[in-house]
Amino acid sequence: MSRRRRAYPLLVELSVVMVGVLAALAFDEWREEQQREDLLVNVLNGLLVETRGNLQAAEDVVEYHRRMRDVFDDYANRLRETGKWQYPEEATEGMRLAELSDAAYQSGLMTGLLPLVQYDTLEAMSRVYGQIDAYFRNNERYALATLQTDFRDGSRYLRILNFHFGALADSEATLIEAIKALESRLEQEIRERS
Repeated sequence: MSRRRRAYPLLVELSVVMVGVLAALAFDEWREEQQREDLLVNVLNGLLVETRGNLQAAEDVVEYHRRMRDVFDDYANRLRETGKWQYPEEATEGMRLAELSDAAYQSGLMTGLLPLVQYDTLEAMSRVYGQIDAYFRNNERYALATLQTDFRDGSRYLRILNFHFGALADSEATLIEAIKALESRLEQEIRERS
């Protein structure tokens, strides 16, 4: 019986130590989860700021590109009718492109936290950043087409410009819709997580 009496306090003491260690581990895990969640909210806020900047950038140029598409279409028609080549005065502003960013998105990828984002938000992000890639590919195609152009062939050059401005305007319009959807999803998810 004396062994049991001595073992009982040791068991109680061991139990208290084990409960303390388990509580400390649980608290540490909870704290890490809170830090991960706080970092994710910061990433989402950065994406929201970037999204709003990209929306403004696309909205700033889409009307210009629509107008230039129509101007080059008019000049191509005039060239067909009159045979006289003329570069449109309205187009002397040059090529304006939306200055789009993906820095916050890339940063989010680097944190490894994006898989924790809700599916609908990830899907909206995928649409936007995929469309941004397509936008830049359109510009690369235009650059390649102009490198292969004989500028003495005014009709072809006007068609290329007309097509390019139309492609930019269409791409920007699609991008604007996708960005608005992403902005809404990000706002909702940030609200839910805060």
